[in-house]
Amino acid sequence: MLILEQTIACMKLFQALIFEAIFALIFSKGFAQPFQNDWQQSYQKARVFIENKGQFDAYQTLETGPIAYAIDFGSTRIFFGTKGIRYYF
Repeated sequence: MLILEQTIACMKLFQALIFEAIFALIFSKGFAQPFQNDWQQSYQKARVFIENKGQFDAYQTLETGPIAYAIDFGSTRIFFGTKGIRYYF
């Protein structure tokens, strides 16, 4: 008789655990925030005019004159001189 009572108690405990697990699985998704994949950021160099403070003096020619500003796009550079524009690709 003792074994039967222990078996019934064990089955009731197992049944309660299964019920709690199912309850948690069903209702936990209702309170969770939806997944959003907004954590991506693409890297791009800043596209700004750079004032020449001596770093672009080597690129001046007779056609451009002294370089006043430049733009650096990585593989492409554009130099703005007082007389003209020079491109490097």
